[in-house]
This record gives sequence, structure tokens and C-alpha cells, in this order.
Amino acid sequence: MSRSSGQASVELVAVVGLVAMLAFGLWDVLAVVRAQDAAQRLADRAAVATLERRPVSPAGDGQTVRVEAGRVFAEVRLCALTAAAGCFAVSAQARLPA
Repeated sequence: MSRSSGQASVELVAVVGLVAMLAFGLWDVLAVVRAQDAAQRLADRAAVATLERRPVSPAGDGQTVRVEAGRVFAEVRLCALTAAAGCFAVSAQARLPA
């Protein structure tokens, strides 16, 4: 192996590592967008159920819904792949018509 091909191998490993980190970061961004969408849909469904005087219940684990003062608040818990972010909640709200 020549010196230049050894250097190319080192650079390739560095680039592959960088691409992998970017992929995990993009995966986390898409997960947050997906969780935000799920929280908004949950808030909207809960608002409709409240107006129809049906019981309001979250669709799954890690989801919470509360109704207070003419608003519906929904939270969806999300755990990120990157170690620094950890787990957090994404929230959304919907207003009930007067």
C-alpha cells in the first residue's frame, strides 16, 4: 500500500463517519417533524371528541391530552437517536370554538 492510498483510506473513513452522523441527525429531525404532526392530529381529534361530548383518550403510550379553558393540549413523547438530545415531549394545541 502506497502512502497516497493509505491517506485516501483515512479520508474515506472520516467521510463515512461524517455521513453517518449526518444521517442520524436527519433521522432525528424527521422524527421530531413526525412527532409534531402526531401531536397536532391528537389535539385536533381530542377537540372534536370534546365538542361531540365523547371521552378523550390518547392513542398510545407516551401521549397525553388535557382540556382546559377552551383549549386542548396534546403531548407526544419522543426519544432521539443522538445521545445529547435524549427524550423530550413535543406539544400542540387546538382551540375549541366558543
